[in-house]
Amino acid sequence: MEKSSAFITRLLQNPALRDLTPLQKEEQIVQFLYLNSSQLYPSLSHPTFFPGMSWAEIVELLHKALFHIVDNDVLPGLRRIVFDQIDFSFVNFLGRSDSSRDHISDQVYEGLVELLRRPATRRALTGPYTAVHFRLAAPYIERIYMRKSYIHFELTKVQRLRMSKDEVRSMLDATLLLKPAVHLASSQSEADNVGGLVPARFAERALSQLGTKLSLLPEQAVRSAVNANVSFREHRFVDATSRLAAIFASRGRNYRPNVRVDRGADTPDKSWLSIARRNHKFYGFDSKMLDELYSIAAEMGW
Repeated sequence: MEKSSAFITRLLQNPALRDLTPLQKEEQIVQFLYLNSSQLYPSLSHPTFFPGMSWAEIVELLHKALFHIVDNDVLPGLRRIVFDQIDFSFVNFLGRSDSSRDHISDQVYEGLVELLRRPATRRALTGPYTAVHFRLAAPYIERIYMRKSYIHFELTKVQRLRMSKDEVRSMLDATLLLKPAVHLASSQSEADNVGGLVPARFAERALSQLGTKLSLLPEQAVRSAVNANVSFREHRFVDATSRLAAIFASRGRNYRPNVRVDRGADTPDKSWLSIARRNHKFYGFDSKMLDELYSIAAEMGW
């Protein structure tokens, strides 16, 4: 374990990873090991490192060390977000006032810790965690409530979230973080094989099973998280918070802070949203939401 930890620590010290979240760094390292196995194996099977081991055995040790190191960084970050950043008072609006905020936070945090125990669901958490960590949705919520256009209508009139914009932002952050929880209702083999989108029938089954794991949250909040994995093309009645979470989770997966923009080039959000608009059918996004977010990014220079 000591040798594998030392090797992983050295990889994590790459300056190119400096500004990324712990889960983004982990994803980059996992990809690096996969793509460079043929070059790495001769060195790592040397007597200095892991003599006599197959590549599968070596990479299992490295992954174990990587997950352990990343957990030491990501768990405090998750705790800060769940206990300090997200205000769960929005659950009162949704009809649940019988549980304390701390009890709700405890249950949500335990659910996220469970997600980290599976490699596949760790990957699914990368984008949502990055989006909430960097508060990617917050400035857009401000502009959405100033504009009072399509997204505002979908949130307040269709989903009927007649709460403050701060409560909506907290609900969106909770939806983002709990988006991968759809896989907690599946078996290990199912979770490992489920891709970015799940069928609506799978989401319904997951929702019913998550009732016990997230029993302190109102059903509408859990449904918002689960349906963030469902294509808007397949299910036109997906909540507005689910549709927004799907977009910002995907943005989080590709987000790089402190990106230098060349003269004449599009700003990062505008560039990403432009591509997302062209590929909205593939990703199951709401194209009208993308249009409005793109307009905001262009207007604000994001």
